[in-house]
Amino acid sequence: MDKGTIAVIPVRKGFADNTVSEAIAEAGGRAILIGEETERAASFLETPSLQLLCLEAVAFSPARWSLLLRSYLEEQDLVIIPATPDGRDLAPRIAYELKWPLITGAIKVGPGYAYTVRHPRETMLEYRFDRPVVVTILPGARGLEPLPSGAGHPSITVSDSTIATESSEEGSDALVLDILSSTPGELNLTEAEKIIAGGAGLGSKDAFELLELLAARLGAAAGATRVATDAGWLSHDRQIGSTGVTVRPYWYVALGISGASQHLAGVVDPEHVAAVNLDPSCPMMALAELPIVTDAPKVLDEMVKMLSANRLSTEFMNQQV
Repeated sequence: MDKGTIAVIPVRKGFADNTVSEAIAEAGGRAILIGEETERAASFLETPSLQLLCLEAVAFSPARWSLLLRSYLEEQDLVIIPATPDGRDLAPRIAYELKWPLITGAIKVGPGYAYTVRHPRETMLEYRFDRPVVVTILPGARGLEPLPSGAGHPSITVSDSTIATESSEEGSDALVLDILSSTPGELNLTEAEKIIAGGAGLGSKDAFELLELLAARLGAAAGATRVATDAGWLSHDRQIGSTGVTVRPYWYVALGISGASQHLAGVVDPEHVAAVNLDPSCPMMALAELPIVTDAPKVLDEMVKMLSANRLSTEFMNQQV
């Protein structure tokens, strides 16, 4: 591929996290997909005007992959990698192999610059650089224009020379003992179509344990406001908002969330919103098509009891709305 900006996308068994399209968009539609069944993963990407190179490689092995990628990347100016779990593992390995600086947690990146946020994600930093760098970009950092109706598949280059199932060079990788699937309540928030989130109105860690149980039973992801994560009621990776992750669910249930602007900034275009709050005039209730004025912890408790007693129909629990 020509010199310039390029994204590197890790692929596992034909699947790439659906937020990787943001990294490809930041790279101007140029990307290398590396992993298993990369052509299949490429067919699901939503970013138009793609120039893709597919590298078939052994199962996720960041040390070995970085060696395989070195010759493809060393002539580039900027390498962008999504800040997914695999991307965060792969990026420092690539930076080490290329002997380039690594900038992590970017929300916007381009030739010669990157903007990042730092924990507790209230401070924005601007980086300027005049040499090649590797940058990771946070999921949800930018929106994407969908492919136009009837658009064809991306332009994908695959040849024998790109097949890299073995390498003469060996990297030092951790030994993989097992790969465990997440429970529904632990689903990646940026991917979830159904989210049940809680705020200060739930009032305790015990309530959030019930919220996670409810989310798991309904096949949804569990989320929270910053107040809740700062209190330790749910982990910070579950935080939704301008200082957390950006989500684009089909339906969103807000329990005890008033709807501060920082939180609402992270909830993008949900099709359906239900909210439970004692304050009928709070922003979240104004946003909801189903606002319920009552005590959120009591509603949560009753819903969990109903599920435990099997009083909610299987059709409802499995409904893909």
